[in-house]
Amino acid sequence: ATSPALYRKLPYDTLNDFDYIGQVADVPMMLIAKKATPAANLADFLVYDRESSMAASPAELAEAEALHRKALEMNRRIRPDHPYLADNLTALAYLRHLAHDEPEAERLVREALRIYRLKLSEEHSKIVDANRRLALILVARGRPREAEPLLLECYRVLAAQGESPKDKEAVRKDLVLLYGVLGKPGLAARYRATGG
Repeated sequence: ATSPALYRKLPYDTLNDFDYIGQVADVPMMLIAKKATPAANLADFLVYDRESSMAASPAELAEAEALHRKALEMNRRIRPDHPYLADNLTALAYLRHLAHDEPEAERLVREALRIYRLKLSEEHSKIVDANRRLALILVARGRPREAEPLLLECYRVLAAQGESPKDKEAVRKDLVLLYGVLGKPGLAARYRATGG
């Protein structure tokens, strides 16, 4: 599965030369960074990466998108409604968001949410993360009123779980910014001062 990302030329086509037989393992992946990195979660890291001098070049983004599209195509063939497919969709949505293609980013994250909801509860972290991503895309598209209920639900779920204080803090900051955009200084002050 990772060979196309690691090797430029392969003696086989990963999509067309094989048939799916079954899943052997489920391997979690993680992103780690130095403690000094100013990011509390993946969303913060992606913003940091976008704004830092280490941000990917347009060519690197195009290459990453091509690889994600290959993975997406493969997952559509072998697991059409599996959360892994939704993971591919949210990653691709982020890349389209970086490319300022907000309509495509929105379409992709909405498809991911549809798939996640087939297998996961509304309180699952993947749904919370995808709702937050959708909210940020909606703000970028000039539709902050549609983003508000999504961010409020993310904040409610994270507060109730009590397991992800950094994620809750990131959503709290999103709400402060959102209420600034919406011209609701009282609500912005509430989330700024007390955390909701």
